[in-house]
Amino acid sequence: MTLPRPPLVFGLAACTALLLSAQAGSGNVWDGVYTNQQADRGGKVYAARCAACHGTSLTGGESAPPLTGGDFLSNWNGLSVGELFDRTRTTMPADRPGSLNRDDCADVVAYLL
Repeated sequence: MTLPRPPLVFGLAACTALLLSAQAGSGNVWDGVYTNQQADRGGKVYAARCAACHGTSLTGGESAPPLTGGDFLSNWNGLSVGELFDRTRTTMPADRPGSLNRDDCADVVAYLL
């Protein structure tokens, strides 16, 4: 029996690794797909811009879906990290869609990972 692999996680990891490798100019995918500093920055942006709707622990709220767990992964099954990034960048936060700059959006995605 083979276990299903969540394509989102692998797609997110691969795409982020390419981004970081290109930015750093060295390293490889095994060095990590994002830095702790990037995820920390993303946590701060998330707390300020996302948590009011999606919950402080990514579990969702009355008006927004969870950003962790099986429900989240099933919603993104077969989609890429690029699609997650683009949808986040263009539709979030709900009260000001498209107001996150690319760096903040990348940091939030790193935080979600």
